Amino acid sequence: MSARDGMRLVGMLVLGTAGALLVTSASASAVTKTKTFSSGDIDMAIPGMDIATSKRQVRPRGKIKDVNVSVRISHTFVDDLYLLLTDPKGNPVKLSTGNGDEGDDYGSGATDCTGAFTFFDDSAATAITAGTPPFDGPHAPEDSLSDLKGGKTKGAWRLHVIDGDGPTGGTLHCWELQIKYKKL
Repeated sequence: MSARDGMRLVGMLVLGTAGALLVTSASASAVTKTKTFSSGDIDMAIPGMDIATSKRQVRPRGKIKDVNVSVRISHTFVDDLYLLLTDPKGNPVKLSTGNGDEGDDYGSGATDCTGAFTFFDDSAATAITAGTPPFDGPHAPEDSLSDLKGGKTKGAWRLHVIDGDGPTGGTLHCWELQIKYKKL
């Protein structure tokens, strides 16, 4: 057997039972990738006492290993806002609900995709419930984004921004979805 043939055997599982031999090969094409999907500069109005929903279509097929979400939102009273992410099957994850004690904004700087984001990541040291506006940088969401692990990547992902109190309104400038997945 050549060294090349020996390398092909790596990752193979051989099971023998009563004279039968079953050989299955681990897929060499099972590649893990991380991609970021951006809404682009959308400047979507968040009406007071209403909901704004932005949809982002994800085309690559894969099995989710990790999900993170970044948002840039201008709003005078972020404690009025409820942020919810839904995957293509409609499974919800609460990112933030009524946090901020009447402070301003999720993220800071430019009011587009070049501004500083609020980055929702399960492994962040500061929970969104313990943070203060403008919530720059990484924050752990209220619900775990790892609840989406094992699901499918392909389809319509939605960010719902609900202004639950008062007529003030605001603007969703940009959001990004970062997915680490095993390619199918």
